[in-house]
Order: sequence, then C-alpha cells, then structure tokens
Amino acid sequence: MQSSPSDRQRHYRRALRWSLFLLACVLLLPLIPYGMVAAESQVRHPAAELWRDVRQPSSAEDVRTQAGGVEAGVLINTSGEQWRQF
Repeated sequence: MQSSPSDRQRHYRRALRWSLFLLACVLLLPLIPYGMVAAESQVRHPAAELWRDVRQPSSAEDVRTQAGGVEAGVLINTSGEQWRQF
C-alpha cells in the first residue's frame, strides 16, 4: 500500500516539529542551572555587612595591631580595588 502525498507531508511536518522540539530541549535544558543561580543571587549575602565594615578604615582605638603607622587600623587596603576599577 502506497501512502498519499498529503500523508507524507503530514509525516514530514510531524517529524520536523519533533526534531525542532528536541533541538530546543538540547539547547535550553543545560541553561536551567544558570537561571537558578541568577535567581538565587538576588538573595542578600549574610556576610556582606561584615565585609563592608572590615573594608572601612577604623580609628586606632577600635583596632589593636602590632604594626604601627598611618594605616595600622586598616584591615583591608582597597586602593588596589580602586585601581582595578579604573
């Protein structure tokens, strides 16, 4: 029994749709973890406030170090970060 041209076209269209669907799945499914990470990055980091305080220069009374000098109270020197952003 021979199939008619309309049956062949319908079969071809169905195969084409499934092929495109599978191609879309193969291309899009690996991107799901990246979307989940992007959604989680909106959550505030619990240690952000601590690091913000550490980067701020403090007075000599707040910090005790063995080294003396002008920048003895600076725990993290941010001048390198300013240069990198420039």
